[in-house]
This record gives sequence, C-alpha cells and structure tokens, in this order.
Amino acid sequence: MTRSRGTRRTAHALLERRYRRLLGWYPADYRTANEDEILGVALARATPDQRRPGAGEAASLIVSGIRLRLCLLLRSLHGPGWRDAAAIFAILGAVLLAAIHAQSLVAQLVPGAFREAGPPPAAGIALTAGWSLVAAAAMLRWRWATAAGASLGAAGEAALLAARYASDPSFLVLSWWQLTLAVMTALAAVTLLAAGEGGNRPLSWRAITILAGTAAVLAGAPAIESAFSTVTTAHGVGSAVPNSLSGIQGLWADGLVAGLALTLLAAAERLSPAACRRLAVLSVPVAAAAAVTGWGLRGFLASSPRFAHPVLLAAAQWAALGVVPVLGFAAGMILLGRHERMLRLVAAGQYDAS
Repeated sequence: MTRSRGTRRTAHALLERRYRRLLGWYPADYRTANEDEILGVALARATPDQRRPGAGEAASLIVSGIRLRLCLLLRSLHGPGWRDAAAIFAILGAVLLAAIHAQSLVAQLVPGAFREAGPPPAAGIALTAGWSLVAAAAMLRWRWATAAGASLGAAGEAALLAARYASDPSFLVLSWWQLTLAVMTALAAVTLLAAGEGGNRPLSWRAITILAGTAAVLAGAPAIESAFSTVTTAHGVGSAVPNSLSGIQGLWADGLVAGLALTLLAAAERLSPAACRRLAVLSVPVAAAAAVTGWGLRGFLASSPRFAHPVLLAAAQWAALGVVPVLGFAAGMILLGRHERMLRLVAAGQYDAS
C-alpha cells in the first residue's frame, strides 16, 4: 500500500512537471495569470498512474501557446515602438542596398589595374533604381508602395543569387548578408502595413543628409579607390600599391562605419527606447548572416574558386546560411520580450532581482 501511494505521488509529480514544461510555450504574463487553473484542470482529468500528457493534449497545448504568442506579437505591431523601428529600418536597408548595387555599377565603369570598364548589367541598374525608389517611398511614408517595392526587391536579390550560383557559388556566400538585409527590409516594410498610420517623419533632415552622403561615398568607392591608387607595371603585369583608403583598417572603411554610426545616432535621437530595441532586433539577422559567411564559411570561400568546376555548398552549409539568421532573430525576439516584461515588473514594483 505504501509503495502504491509512493508510486502515485511520483507519477503525479512527473505529470505536473511535464505539464509545466508544456505551459512554457505560453507567454509569461499569461502563465502568471492562468497557469494554476490550467494545471489544476489537466491534473484533475489525469488517471492515477499517468506519468505524461497524451500526445494530442501536448500538441494542443503547444499549438495554443504558439498561437497566443503570435497574436500578442501581431497586436504589438500596432504600437509606436515597432512602427518607428520598422520605418527607420526600411529606409536604412533600402538606401544601403541601393548604394551597394550602385557601387557595383561604378566598378564596371571605372577601369582599374585588374578589371576593365564594361556596360552596367540590366539587373544592377534595375536593383539600384528599385531600392532607391523604395527608400524614397519609405521617407514619404507611402506604406503600400514601400511594402510592394521592398518585396519585389528582395525577390530580385534572390533571383540574382540563384542565377549565378551554379557558376559562382562564392558570390552567393559573399552576398548572403545582402539577401538577408533585403528580406528584413521587406519584412519591416510589411510591418508598417500592420502598424497603421501615425508618428512623425521617420528620419530627421540631418539624419537623411548624413545617410545620403554615406550612400554616395559607398556608391563611388571604386572611383575613389582608383583615383588614390598607384599602379605599377612590370613585364606586362600590373600591380596596385596599397593605399590608405582601402582595407579593413583604411580611412575609407572607417569613414563608412562612422557615417552609418552617425546616421543611427541622428535617427535614434527621435526614437523611444522601445523603438531602439526593436531596431536592434531587426538588425540581428543581418549581423548573424554576415558572421556565418565571414567566419563560418571562410574555408569554403578560399577553396571553392580554386577548382575548374566550383565546389557547391553542402547541405550543412546551406542549413547554416538559412538557420543562423532565423535563430538570431528568434533569440532577439525572446530577449526583447523578457527584457520588456522585466521593465513592466519593475514599473509595477513586482520585480525581484534575487
């Protein structure tokens, strides 16, 4: 009899622990208000020796928790925090993408030591013009035009990478962060549709001026580097002497970083702390994509071009490219939710640091 009661108590404790794990799929505020009631009903329906929830019941709890989290997320998109962050990101992403494609066009027009001038490709012209129009629409707060243009731009980026992948897989790897930026810009633009009208101009004129200047320097980088480079020729072979404008530590790279940083600072002065946090979360996937291609696939970039037939990406490498940015965004959203819940508890005097 004692062993039977002890077994039932053990089974009951295991079942309760597993139910609590399943309830972890629900938002924290919802669990605080309803966890005891849900748990009581579930345990009351359990058999005496039951040790785990049924498969259907577990799936129902997980789906309900995810659906509730998504509903809360969609509801939060109507707030000023997401609206302001998405408006800023849509402008910054579109301007940066337009400048990158413009730089590629300028590089083909400016003869250098190791390249010849050539006509700009139609795809580069289309993407440069398209992203420039998206940036203009975002600045003017034309939400539908911004969302449609950014979505078409992201599709164009994906089509460009797909067309070149078989012959030049390294191009896809090097441009993956660019595709991620395009996707996040489109996501920010679509978010503006859910956020609705409201708010002031996303960027001040000072921030727009700094951003335009930085984009112009980025687009004209090949011409600037060519003007400040010294080319020597020996036995018919050309070689460029390194200059202070190029390289990771060069004045050119430092100037771009400084320009983008000044733009963000100029934009942030008009943003609330909540909008700044959301702007950082939107940037996480782009940083994660740049990290996985720059560090994780460094060996692939060094080895693939050496073969007559370029080596294509393996399944694990494709998984890293796709999963890492998504996990980065998910982690950012989770940390954002936890941080803001802590702020609400602190404001209500209910937060216990211990």
